[in-house]
Amino acid sequence: MVTPPPCFLTIAECDVLADESHAIAHQLQEHSNDVTARVYEGATQDERACRLSSGLDSSRP
Repeated sequence: MVTPPPCFLTIAECDVLADESHAIAHQLQEHSNDVTARVYEGATQDERACRLSSGLDSSRP
């Protein structure tokens, strides 16, 4: 049996699909997968908003 690679999930707190992301993480863990799920508080599903809230926006000076 092949061991799957580790899974890292980024979950925006204000994403309408956040509950589904948590469920996916739980299902993967139930099947013995190595899962890390990180919730970014205050972040939305909008990519630019997520980068701005985490300080990763490279378009800013």
